[in-house]
Amino acid sequence: MKTSWISLFVVAALLPAIPGSPSVRALVGGDSQWSRMRATRSSATPPAITDGTPSFYKRKAEWKKVIDEYWGPGLPLAQKLQVFNTFADFVQSKYVAFNGLGISWDSLRSHYRNQITDSTSHGRFSGIMTALAYHLGEAHTVIFDSKYFKVDPTINMPIYPAWGTPVLAMLGASGNHLGATVSPLPDSSLLVIRTTANHPLGLAVGDVVLGYEGIPWKYLWKELLATEMPLFLPSGGSRSSVEHLWLTAGGVNWHLFDTIDVVKYPSGDTVHLPVDTLKTLKVPGVLCYKQSLDVPGVPEPDYMQIYSLNTRPVTYGKVQGTNIGYVHVTSHVNPATRDEFIRAVDAFRNTDGMIIDIRHDFGGETLYHLGQGLARMMNFKTYTFDIYRRASPSDFFALVKFPPPPGSAGGNDWYIDADPETLYDRPVAVLVGPHCVSMGDVSAYMLKLLPNARFFGKPIRACMAAHWEKELLPDLYGFDMEVSDAIAQDYHTPPRLLERAEFPVDEEVWLTQADVVKGEDTVVKRALAWMWPMHTMLPCPPGFVILAWTHFD
Repeated sequence: MKTSWISLFVVAALLPAIPGSPSVRALVGGDSQWSRMRATRSSATPPAITDGTPSFYKRKAEWKKVIDEYWGPGLPLAQKLQVFNTFADFVQSKYVAFNGLGISWDSLRSHYRNQITDSTSHGRFSGIMTALAYHLGEAHTVIFDSKYFKVDPTINMPIYPAWGTPVLAMLGASGNHLGATVSPLPDSSLLVIRTTANHPLGLAVGDVVLGYEGIPWKYLWKELLATEMPLFLPSGGSRSSVEHLWLTAGGVNWHLFDTIDVVKYPSGDTVHLPVDTLKTLKVPGVLCYKQSLDVPGVPEPDYMQIYSLNTRPVTYGKVQGTNIGYVHVTSHVNPATRDEFIRAVDAFRNTDGMIIDIRHDFGGETLYHLGQGLARMMNFKTYTFDIYRRASPSDFFALVKFPPPPGSAGGNDWYIDADPETLYDRPVAVLVGPHCVSMGDVSAYMLKLLPNARFFGKPIRACMAAHWEKELLPDLYGFDMEVSDAIAQDYHTPPRLLERAEFPVDEEVWLTQADVVKGEDTVVKRALAWMWPMHTMLPCPPGFVILAWTHFD
């Protein structure tokens, strides 16, 4: 969510800032956070890596040495401490999501401060800073180091590390790095759901990535995270969503290994493929990283342009061969989200059911929420959220309600002024998942108010915080910092923790190999299967209130 949110872990340094992107208004969510970073320093030339150099993983006995040598000497001690203290002081006085986190901030701060010396290398210092931010478990609290975080301006996407670079990536911003998009399976292996044409490794839809160098990725990411090497696009959220993100990251960390382990479809043969050919892979355009498949009859959003003010963040149509409306919501960066969602609801008033897909609702401005569209589907009025901040710099847990600044939403602005005459009484399936974050999280909880809705997919990210005072955290020596200093709470029961909470999903389901190879989206299929028997549901009598406030249960 964002006031300023933060959906943008950004690096705009290399990208022009999004026009009108507020430092105090957006609550943007999680996976495309690079649009605001500033590049301030060029990298020193790293040690040469030749064809004979073993992979980073194979050199585990000397990981510290590899990181130190690759990134070179650190900043002067005074500058390192200025970066550390600026971030840590802001967290200590303003970070709003300590409740339920289960850490001792004073101990954590002391632990990392004591590791910073005059001889601390740049790589180790960057690892310290990203580890400190990662422990706070909030998608809007991040640090970017412009020495390795860069953006390709031709496609507006982060440039993933070259082979041998000691950086651990958490989020997959696109499928370009691997030339394929992957999605976790129940056994924690990774299903290939789309690939670039003529993939150099021969990866194809239906293949399953197990891991690297004979070790399953589900073990590798934990081992690598423990090294506290610099993190690339780190994020936080509910336990299940963070696990999902780390598994998905198996597709963007091949640069740390020599071979990738793949089970081929349909033969079932396991092959161990050298990653050499990926080093020069050039994917034309952007390979979409969404973990969903196209639905016949429904226009797809341009997921790679969701933060453009000219994009169309909401698309809709009827599922081919049915009278069921389908709505995609991908972001909240401009009024089109609010307005197009209203149009979609009106267009589907006489349908047999509606599917609202927010699996990839990445967040945006608090003002452009779904409330006005939901008001046309409900027959009771209600408040939804309020914004809270720290009550005191010295009390990590006490929060106080506060009025948002002009141009931002909160409290009365999130009130749903429903019209009983426009009640939508058909079944509503809401599709959710771990890439639903920030204002996407808000969308999910608002949709929970629909008594005729059933949720399919996986739990959302559950990052309900935002940074309202981005301008108070300067870009220091190439480190861009964001800290969550405001949080959305349930208007009716504010003590209830929504941050990092496991969102209740009625039917947990995700993409399966059997469906993907046929071009079918398993989550959509399950939602449609639930709807068919509901077509005989009688309409609600005029003036009859189906359900009152649900407290987001």
